[in-house]
Amino acid sequence: DGRVIAVLATPEKGTSSDMAIGVSGLPPNYSTTEHTHRAEEIATIVRGSGTITIDDEPIPVRTGSIVITPPHARHITTSSPDEPLVVFWAYSPAGSEGRWLVSDSENQKTT
Repeated sequence: DGRVIAVLATPEKGTSSDMAIGVSGLPPNYSTTEHTHRAEEIATIVRGSGTITIDDEPIPVRTGSIVITPPHARHITTSSPDEPLVVFWAYSPAGSEGRWLVSDSENQKTT
C-alpha cells in the first residue's frame, strides 16, 4: 500500500517477550486506516511531519515528537503532503504486528 514496515522485535519471532517494536515509513500524503488494538503504543517521529489522530483529536507531529496512544483508542497516522513520515513505534502487549510478518517460507520465495 506504499508503506515500508520493519518489525524489529516481536514474540512471534522470539526477539522479545511481550512487546512489539518497529519502524514505519509512510510516503507523502498517506494515511493509515483507522484502527485500534489492546496495546498501549508509543510513537516517536524520526523524520518528517504529519498528524496522529487519536479518538478524533488531531495531534500535529514533527521530527522528535513522541505520542502515546492509549489501549483501544481509535487512531490514524497521516504524513504531510510534502515529505515522507518515518515513525519508530513500540507497543505492549504484542500481537497486532503479526499482520506484517512474513513467514520464513514466504520470505524465501521472494528473495
